[in-house]
Amino acid sequence: MLTFWKKTQAEIDLIPIEEGNIIFNQTNKEIAVDDDGIRTHYGGAVTVDNTLSTVSTNPVQNQVIGNAIGTTDISAIGDGTTTGAISSLNTAIGNVETTYTGTLLSTGWTGSVAPFTQTISVTGILSSDNPILDAVLSSTYATGVSQATAWSGIHSATTSSNAIDFVFNVKPTIDIPFQAKVVK
Repeated sequence: MLTFWKKTQAEIDLIPIEEGNIIFNQTNKEIAVDDDGIRTHYGGAVTVDNTLSTVSTNPVQNQVIGNAIGTTDISAIGDGTTTGAISSLNTAIGNVETTYTGTLLSTGWTGSVAPFTQTISVTGILSSDNPILDAVLSSTYATGVSQATAWSGIHSATTSSNAIDFVFNVKPTIDIPFQAKVVK
């Protein structure tokens, strides 16, 4: 078992040596370590960076991060939880997440050979949006596997005002529900 002491030099000199003691001198920032009854002094002052740097080799630089983050009470932000606070702050600075849904219909494809295209009406989506798209698979295993296989044929998706234009390399033979998440 190691014991850590934080003492002045005068106090350190009065501490009986016990195996496993590590003593930190506040005055000169020296560390004394007991080694089988022999007190060994190491070091000197430990320098802590006061600015962050991507090239610093100082192992104590993380103290700057702790001081910068501080101990701000977030209980009054949003619903008082970390998630609620982040959501509230994102809304306040304009980061708003919107999830749109739609369904690619097996009967809605244009083209007899690849590429196969389908335009889905998505009220509210803009041509400037760059959504994260994914299939919403059925909870029925076999149907979900068929939908996932069909979704893997996607080539591209492009937003326009109130619509998403899908291009597939292989024409899906099953309806594929999807979601489009946009963060602004």
